[in-house]
Amino acid sequence: MDLLKPSYVIFLTWGLSLCVLYNDINRSMAAEPAPEPASAVRKADPPSAPPPDATVADPAIPGSTATVTPSTDPDAHDVFPLAAGATPPPANERSLAAVRLSAEPKIDGELDDPVWKEASITGPFTYQNGPPAFPTVARFGYTEDTIYIAWQCFDAQPDLILAQQTKRDGDLWKDDRVSLGIDVLNDKRNSYWFGVNPLGTTNLEVPGGSTQNVGWRGDWKAAAKKTATGWQAEMAIPFALLRYPSGQSTFGLIFRRSVARIGQESSWPQQTSYHNKMLELEWQGLKTPKVHRKPVFLPYTLFGSGSNIQSSAGLDIKYTTDQNITNLLTFRPDFQTVEDAVQTVDFSYNQRFVPDRRPFFTEGGNSFQDSRLIYGRRINKVDVGLKSFGKIGKFNFGAFDTIHFGGDNNLVANFGYDLDSTTNAGVAFAHHRGEDGLRNTVLRVGADRNWQKKVGGLYFNARGYKSLTSGGDEGGDGWMYQLNLDRYAGWGHPGWHIRYSRVNKDFFPALGFLNEKNYHGISLDTDYGREYKRGFLQNWRVNMDFDYYSFEDTGKLYRRELNPEFSLNTRNHLAFEYGYRIGVRVPHRDRINDYSFGWKTNDIYKNGGLLLRVGRLNGGRYRFYGFRQGWRFTDRWSVSFSHERYNINYPAAMNKADDGDSQTIYGLVYDITPERSIAGRLRVESGQLSSFLAYRQELRNGSDAYLIMGDPNSKSGHPFKRLGLKIVNAY
Repeated sequence: MDLLKPSYVIFLTWGLSLCVLYNDINRSMAAEPAPEPASAVRKADPPSAPPPDATVADPAIPGSTATVTPSTDPDAHDVFPLAAGATPPPANERSLAAVRLSAEPKIDGELDDPVWKEASITGPFTYQNGPPAFPTVARFGYTEDTIYIAWQCFDAQPDLILAQQTKRDGDLWKDDRVSLGIDVLNDKRNSYWFGVNPLGTTNLEVPGGSTQNVGWRGDWKAAAKKTATGWQAEMAIPFALLRYPSGQSTFGLIFRRSVARIGQESSWPQQTSYHNKMLELEWQGLKTPKVHRKPVFLPYTLFGSGSNIQSSAGLDIKYTTDQNITNLLTFRPDFQTVEDAVQTVDFSYNQRFVPDRRPFFTEGGNSFQDSRLIYGRRINKVDVGLKSFGKIGKFNFGAFDTIHFGGDNNLVANFGYDLDSTTNAGVAFAHHRGEDGLRNTVLRVGADRNWQKKVGGLYFNARGYKSLTSGGDEGGDGWMYQLNLDRYAGWGHPGWHIRYSRVNKDFFPALGFLNEKNYHGISLDTDYGREYKRGFLQNWRVNMDFDYYSFEDTGKLYRRELNPEFSLNTRNHLAFEYGYRIGVRVPHRDRINDYSFGWKTNDIYKNGGLLLRVGRLNGGRYRFYGFRQGWRFTDRWSVSFSHERYNINYPAAMNKADDGDSQTIYGLVYDITPERSIAGRLRVESGQLSSFLAYRQELRNGSDAYLIMGDPNSKSGHPFKRLGLKIVNAY
């Protein structure tokens, strides 16, 4: 069978998908709209009446149907002792008065501290505007210097609770977990996220990103334990860890609980089928302490021996003002020992975008998210760097300057103003002065708007750019602009995206990421999916993407592509995806079938997958395959293997050599403790062997140490030809 042509399987798959889509759209016409936000501030209820019955309303999950009635006896061991003596607010509560606790609860995961009875209680958690599989209760309050949260998570099958991650700030997305989002500015834009799994492993996401050194970023506590009826946790979050202006009295809060084995995330206050920051709880009346912040010093020393490494020392300094302005100074930052992301070797018409993991560029990254303006990997050498970012009232800004003595100088700044909680406008610029005489400045103006809908929302943004270049051989005084309109809704509701772009042939962002120019055109994306509470199938989704671009100067066709995709996930953690890409990229006609299959998708150590692509690409016969698999032999040893290869065989008439490449990676990790581990990687790419072995120590007191044999980012090299010892301490 010729796999290069659309097969009957494609038409059958899409025919069935469209039939299900039509049926589900008819059902969704009668969907219950999300409730209107409450406006009044709700006072905390006195300990009087017991809460209503906590009903688990998902008979599809074995053992999940139960009605739990908490006792009024505070000493009784009920399923929800946290709920005893309190009346929870409604699911759609949008504001609540903050309660100051009379004492500090002990963070041990036991929930038996009497002070929890003083705290506010959450309302019923919801999932897609209805009851979740298993109910959750949380209490929350604060003292002079700390926010406290207690969680109780009912689970009818506690033996199936997933908890794998033990490393602080490791990936918790495949574990059962609870998380609290804190919007300290109450601007409905950015939040801190504090998460913990049933093992007590914590994860912190700082708005804009931050290095994981605890002494630099700040520390917080959590404890958790499994019980006969599920699991429970406690959190203590110091105000000193949060960046908020002096006198801030209202925080935005969102409580979430994830049950990994069924892929369900419930929340309070009630969200629609798509997370919307406009629906977070306003926690009002806080008497936040005035934190006397001191500068944080983070010096490092690197002892290096061998090829491509030099001994060096450097220093980072951070100071956050009372008005929420964070200032950074870096002197001789270490870029030699940062492990980079491993790229695929698959064929691409353009350079691939690879995230920048270097700490100086990740800190405060929300202010510099526009890759058209700034792509950190364009800056390779830095002797001194300065950065400042923050928000005062409705005005937000970010700026940084990097200097390489005798070389490049780069200055980037972004200024924005919130017209209201849904609308923002701003200007930005990036200036590059190269040691080769190149001078390049890119100016940007833009605005965005977010409309809240009964389900999901609508998002619009517009960006316009102008480049000014002198003294170089590339680019010139060009321009580009882009308009985007997104409809996001989540499961059970159609979503779509429309983008119009126009890029002048002379547009040149020296510090930005731009693969193509001299084009204009439109992209249309649509998607629809369903999620099920019972049965073998957990969810499915169909996507249809269409791109049409012409040359900007001549108007002739440049690129046209249609890409339908279908994906599904099962309750036993299997994943399947099929896509068919058909298009024209002048002068070539591409046809690609894309198959992928994954297993144990909920296991961070043992998941695996297969990937196959076949068709015609770049004028030749194209084949790509990939395989990956992980193993966890003990509670400390984990091993991974991956292999990928592609080939393009060109016809003789093209008089062109065949193309191809391959990559094989072996990885291992030995967890000595959650704060200490040994990791290694052996990589074979294009016939070249590279490897490294590293010891990691990241202590809670901010003392970090790394011993690295080999180069983690080199495509060739023996581990014993390069040795580095890096010591970092926060003061």
